[in-house]
Amino acid sequence: MPGYQKAGFLLASKSKSTSNLSHMKPSTSPPPTHDFRVVHLMALIADMLSNDDATADELLRPNSTRKPYPDIQTYLETHFRLLWADFIQPLRETIGKFCKGREQVPPVDNPNQHIHFYRNVRFIQNSFLSSVTVPDRSDSWRPYNIRFDSMPGFDWEKNKRLIYGALVCLWNAPHKVIILATVSRSDPEELEKGWLTVSIENPPHNCHDFTSKTYTMLECEVFYEPYRVVMEAYQQLQDDSFPFKDHLLGWKKDPGVPD
Repeated sequence: MPGYQKAGFLLASKSKSTSNLSHMKPSTSPPPTHDFRVVHLMALIADMLSNDDATADELLRPNSTRKPYPDIQTYLETHFRLLWADFIQPLRETIGKFCKGREQVPPVDNPNQHIHFYRNVRFIQNSFLSSVTVPDRSDSWRPYNIRFDSMPGFDWEKNKRLIYGALVCLWNAPHKVIILATVSRSDPEELEKGWLTVSIENPPHNCHDFTSKTYTMLECEVFYEPYRVVMEAYQQLQDDSFPFKDHLLGWKKDPGVPD
């Protein structure tokens, strides 16, 4: 079965969100002026290391359940920003918090925590597989093969960790190198040996020899791929391509069954 089918593309498939967006109060500030259509879907390093609470961003609006949306753009921006906050806040509370410290050695893995650590991660020499274009992505991935300390007895099939589309962070404390990547090939038999293929999303500009260093790899339970797919759809939808307007925007009290 392909990796994307294993992933399931369900926002809650791996964990419960650590963000709390259900008790937001309506904002009294002016409508947002920033264009959500140009927001980076992959978190920038500055986004992840920020101390701000993403769920308190002044650009957020609560989902309107009692009143209709005034227009399609307001609906798209509201839901995009709610989804972005739900994605980025757990990263700040887990990966971001750890990377702001000075320790390279992670604590012992705890099954109750929302972050997982993989030790002694190295790029396999000459493993750059050339840039490839993935059909449902607008950018090109830079895949590399990496190795990490194997975990004898760990059931990779059952635990669903490091699956296709998962977001990981490679952290080298001595040189302050942070690399965000997504898993682009994941096979349980290879994971048992400590082998994995990741695609780098942000090649470090401050470290040209990053493939020669040793890293700690961090995986947050927030599953990036389904967030990316939905947020990308919100950015690309236009008035003439928006489906089920009467049903989603609340323009009719009883819109009936969709055609």
